[in-house]
Amino acid sequence: MPLFCLTALIIIFLRVMTNLFYIQMMQQGMSSAVAGTIDESIKIDLQVKYPAKEDKKDGYIPELSGKIINIAKNIKNRVEPYTSTLIPEYDTVFTLYRKYNHSIGWNYNIIPAFDDKGILKYDNGYLNYAVEKLDEDEADKIAEKIQKVRDFLAEEGINFYYINGGFKSVEERGNLPSYNEKADNGYFNERIVIEALNKKGINLLDIREEAKKDKKDWLSLFYKYDHHMKTDSQLWVAGKIAKLLAEKEGYKFNKDLFSISEYNLEKKKIMFGSQARGILKNGVMVSPEEYTKIIPKSDTFFEIELPVKGLVRKGNYENSLFNNFVYKRVVELGSSQNYYYANNPDAYSCTTWGIDPLGIIRNKIPNLNKGKKVLIFQDSFGNYTSTYLAQGLDEMHLIYNPDFNGSVKAYIKEVKPDVVLMLNTSNQFNKKQAKEVVYELNCFDIK
Repeated sequence: MPLFCLTALIIIFLRVMTNLFYIQMMQQGMSSAVAGTIDESIKIDLQVKYPAKEDKKDGYIPELSGKIINIAKNIKNRVEPYTSTLIPEYDTVFTLYRKYNHSIGWNYNIIPAFDDKGILKYDNGYLNYAVEKLDEDEADKIAEKIQKVRDFLAEEGINFYYINGGFKSVEERGNLPSYNEKADNGYFNERIVIEALNKKGINLLDIREEAKKDKKDWLSLFYKYDHHMKTDSQLWVAGKIAKLLAEKEGYKFNKDLFSISEYNLEKKKIMFGSQARGILKNGVMVSPEEYTKIIPKSDTFFEIELPVKGLVRKGNYENSLFNNFVYKRVVELGSSQNYYYANNPDAYSCTTWGIDPLGIIRNKIPNLNKGKKVLIFQDSFGNYTSTYLAQGLDEMHLIYNPDFNGSVKAYIKEVKPDVVLMLNTSNQFNKKQAKEVVYELNCFDIK
C-alpha cells in the first residue's frame, strides 16, 4: 500500500510539472514573439507625457494605473491554473462534476449575479450576459458623459460620432424562461441610452438599425457563446462606418474594400467564447464554434505602434494588424481540445491591438484619404472593425479609455485628429458606467 501511494504521488507530481512546464513554454513563446519588435525609443509613460489635472471630488478614489492593473491581471493568469487545470486529476473530477449536473438537470440559466457572472441561455442555444435594468436617470447620466466628450471636441474643431455597436439581445423576449426575463435588459438599456443621446443631439450611427435596413438577423451577427460580433460581421460594420465618413466628412473609400469576396477566408472551430467560459466553471460544456480568419487579397502594408509597450510591427495585414502567432497557438491548442489553454490566449485575441491604452496604425499603401487622421475610443468590440477600416485611411489612433492613465484631452490636442469616433459595445450601458465616479472600466469619462 505505501508503495502504491508513493507511485500515485509521483505520477500526480509529474502531471502537475508537465502542465506547469507547458504553461511556462507557452508564455515564453508569446513573449519571445513580441520581443523582436520592441523599440524602447518609442516607449512612453502616459501619465508622465500627458499628465491629467484631475478634479477630485468628495469620496473620489483614484483609478489604479494601467501598470498596476496589468500586474494584477498577470498574477491572476498565472495563479488561475493552480485552482483549476493543475489540480491533481482535475480532468477526472471535472468530468464527474459535469455528469452529475447533467443527471440532475441543472439549468445554467438561473442567474446568480449580473454582468459577466450571470449567464442567460436562450431557447435557440445562444448565451448572453445578465444585465440589470437602467432607469431613465442613469441612462441620461451616461448620455451626459458622452455629450461632454462631444462638447470638448467641438471646442477643438473636431467632429464626433458615436457608433452604437449594440448588445447581443433582441427586442422579442419569447425565448427566455419567465424567471429570467428580469435579467435580460440589454436591449432595453441600449434603447433608452440611444434615446437620451438623440435628445442631446449626438451624431450617431446605430448598427442595430443598420442591420434592420440590410435585413440581417441580429443574433447571427454575434458568436453564439461570446459577447462579441463575428469577424465577418465586423467587416460589415467597418463598411457602415466608412459610409458614414463618406457621407458626413467627405472621405472616399474603394467600393470593394469591405466586400467579403475581396478577402481570403480560413474557418476553424476554435472560438471558445467568454460566455462559454462563464458556464464552464459551473460544469457545463459547449463545443467551440467557428472562427473566421479574414485576410485581404490586395497588397497591404501597415505599421502599428503600441507606445506603452514600446511595440512596433510592420508588414502586410496578416503580419502586422493580425497576430498570426496567437492564431497559430490557438489552432494548435484547440486541435487538442484543451479548451482552457486554447483561451490563454483566445481566438478573438488574434489582433495586435488588444485593448491596449493606445495604439497607432499607419497605412503605408496610398489610399483615397491621404493625410486624414481618425481617432477611435473603443473597447474589444471593435478589435477587428478598426483593422478593416484602417485599410482606407492614412492614420488611425485607438484609445482604450479605462487604461489610458494620462490625459486623453492633452493627447487629442497634440495629435489633432480630423474625426473622433466612439465605438463601444452596448454592454457598457450599465449601472457602473452611470455612476458619477467609475473606479474601473471607465469608458465614457475623459480627462
